[in-house]
Amino acid sequence: MDNRRKHWEDVYGRKAASEVSWFQPEARVSLALLDACKLPDTAGILDVGAGASTFVDGVLARGYRDITLLDISAHALAATQQRLPHAALQCVVADITTWQPRRTFDLWHDRAVFHFLTEASDRAAYRKALTAALPRRAHAILGTFALDGPERCSGLQVQRYSPETLAAELAGELRAVESCFELHVTPAGGTQSFVFVRFERL
Repeated sequence: MDNRRKHWEDVYGRKAASEVSWFQPEARVSLALLDACKLPDTAGILDVGAGASTFVDGVLARGYRDITLLDISAHALAATQQRLPHAALQCVVADITTWQPRRTFDLWHDRAVFHFLTEASDRAAYRKALTAALPRRAHAILGTFALDGPERCSGLQVQRYSPETLAAELAGELRAVESCFELHVTPAGGTQSFVFVRFERL
């Protein structure tokens, strides 16, 4: 097991899903941006770094059924499957920097993966997977720590973004459509500043 996977397996092995700092009872900002995409209920939705996030709960509640959850941690995906035992979810255990999609999707959603990719080579690998997974005019929603957000998370250094710098990272593949900010309240009562950008695939 490589160091990156071991790190996240250890995190999810030690903590309940509701105890990690990024936990949200409801993924309100992500879901509002999903609604803005105006996708049909047949759309294929990929949640990158899905972990044990409740984003999928909101997606299911909206009637979507073609849902793929991707995470580097098998522990995290198992927690979601236990929470939603009757949902027909496709679960993929993979590192996004080495993953090669076998199909395309109408929406790529990522809250809090991209900001962990502090090396340019990892960001390039992420973009390669993203462009392979999204056909022209498909959508992407990315949420990262904002410029006034934490410098570290879960013991790791992160890369913080503004709407403009996040859009610049993906320029050439994606066009920024809208952006917004969220002050996330952690389970421990702290706050973390996030920026979200909704994109369209060029």
